[in-house]
Amino acid sequence: MTNRRSVKSADGNAADAHERGRDYLGQPQVDRLLQAAKKGRHGVRDHLLLLMVFRHGLRVSEAVALRGEHVDLLQSRLWVARLKNGLSVEHPVAGDELRVIKRWLARRDDDLPWLFVSERR
Repeated sequence: MTNRRSVKSADGNAADAHERGRDYLGQPQVDRLLQAAKKGRHGVRDHLLLLMVFRHGLRVSEAVALRGEHVDLLQSRLWVARLKNGLSVEHPVAGDELRVIKRWLARRDDDLPWLFVSERR
């Protein structure tokens, strides 16, 4: 493995940008991933989980730590408790995301506090 530095050029791009591919998903790829998640066995849950991860920039540990009390359906707000010394803040929840949250909560038949649960609870 080569130990290369990322040297910035005058325009702010990495000098070796022409050699590296992008390391993030573009909107078309995100849209396809979200559509594919809907088709799975737990489509509503999986779609919501991925949607929230992308929209709110959640780490996996932050997503699985979300609780029902962190979602304010009346105010359309989500409390995100950041880890790794991040700044915990309230995020707005868009209308399409709010509808999926309500659909997921309506399907739940348990009293567990976590927003996302596995089959085994």
